[in-house]
Amino acid sequence: MEGGVDNRDWGAPREPSPADFISQHPVFRIEEAEAWYRELHRGGLEQARRTIRYHLSTGRLRRLRRDVYVERTCIDPWLVASRLATDVIIAFDGALPLHGLAGNPYNLTYVTQQRGAAICFHDTILQPVRLARDAAWRSFHFDSVTVERSGFTLRTTKLERTFVDCPRSSAAR
Repeated sequence: MEGGVDNRDWGAPREPSPADFISQHPVFRIEEAEAWYRELHRGGLEQARRTIRYHLSTGRLRRLRRDVYVERTCIDPWLVASRLATDVIIAFDGALPLHGLAGNPYNLTYVTQQRGAAICFHDTILQPVRLARDAAWRSFHFDSVTVERSGFTLRTTKLERTFVDCPRSSAAR
């Protein structure tokens, strides 16, 4: 304030903060945070890691696995599963609710080509099925669609594929 006059421009847009990024991305991979920092010309991977460490220490974020973080208020297991690997396709019993059908609320299965262990998130087991063969992966990818959930795009098996796979997966258990 100079001479009793406020010189701040109240109409100027505010710079996005790391808290804004976390609010807009309740589950994210480190690559997404890095891209956000680079887009704003505010650093890159190291700045993203520093910010994540800070929010982990305050309890705002929780680490799910290496380079995957979730905001403590996030309760959507489908959104969480979609970020556990870079190539997730939600399938089997996990795909049913994405098509508006009743599924098992305690088990959510997804397919990926990456290694990963099952995790428990809010009483739901997020179970990966690793498809090592390219032919199996191409088949799942061909039979998949994208759906919107809470403003995010998720990949899931088509309804027809889900109907065929669910009885097979139940019989295998």
